[in-house]
Amino acid sequence: WRTEPIWEGGPSGVPAIKTVVVTLVDEWGTRFAALQAGDAETVAVPVANRPQADEYVGEFCDYATNTCTPNEENPNGPLRKWGALPATSRTDMFMTFDVGADSPYIGSGQLDGNGVPPDFFSDEHVRRAMNYCFDYDTYIAEALNGEGVRNNGPIIKDMLGYNEDGPYYPYDPEACAAELAQAWGGVLPETGFRFQIAYNTGNTTRQTIGEILQAELGAINELYQVEVVGLPWPTFLRTFRASQIPVIASGWAEDIHDPHNWVQPFTVGTYAGRQVLPQEIIDQFTELVNAGVATADPAEREAIYAELQQLHHDLAIQVTLAQALGSRYEQRWVDGWYYNPIEPGTFYYSMSMK
Repeated sequence: WRTEPIWEGGPSGVPAIKTVVVTLVDEWGTRFAALQAGDAETVAVPVANRPQADEYVGEFCDYATNTCTPNEENPNGPLRKWGALPATSRTDMFMTFDVGADSPYIGSGQLDGNGVPPDFFSDEHVRRAMNYCFDYDTYIAEALNGEGVRNNGPIIKDMLGYNEDGPYYPYDPEACAAELAQAWGGVLPETGFRFQIAYNTGNTTRQTIGEILQAELGAINELYQVEVVGLPWPTFLRTFRASQIPVIASGWAEDIHDPHNWVQPFTVGTYAGRQVLPQEIIDQFTELVNAGVATADPAEREAIYAELQQLHHDLAIQVTLAQALGSRYEQRWVDGWYYNPIEPGTFYYSMSMK
């Protein structure tokens, strides 16, 4: 075993925990029962089920200070909760600029009230309308259980290049209606449209995104029809990669904790391809993406990414939603866990059980 710690003040020597058993249990009720009975030290708790787990929390802990305080309402609760853990992933809404003409998700494929043309989202007014029409507060409250923070571009909160004071699209149904009235030569208010937004079946967060957009557009004009479609994961992924769906709720989990790993896929890489962004838009972003990764000066990178985030806002190529705040629930006899946002697994070597 380690005779020297990996970092100053880190653990060394023989680990306190000899054996770790990880069990894959898909069904939440079964996992929750194991947590309640003390048969599991920790389990994955979906956002929607956090209120259930909260009833058993005896102390709340702050990952930044590594301190815990008793839950005054239930001080003897068996669980410990580490809350407000900033995620290094985010779900957003992506609009395809040129859907395949044979797509089954654009209705008639015409501006006749029963579909949309393949290039419906190439109109900047339509894209801005989608940004104005989304009720972000409802999304955070309902889909993220109130535990989320809005982002205003590809870069996530607390990362170099994130500008909390940068521009956001407000939830503004009147602005949404005005943008749609200007789109496509002004025909939409009388003609209407119909398209589908997809999510992967079982992902209630993404389903909620579709339902919010559906409700908001329908409230503005009953001729603005959005159908929310759940697709099995293989079909969902294949359809997105083939640019067959006009709007899709999908997400990104970072590979490297650096702003380049966010701006590149969102503007010139993965999603640029799936959304079929026009070359002239990609070229604008490419210059900034390359400049941002080419310099090691933090101040220079901040300035470059501020310009990139502004361009992302102005062109409205996506609907940027909210960065979820994670939570960890564990038995109070567990000791030594700490949050490392760029390490997706658990560092058991530092842990012990009281």
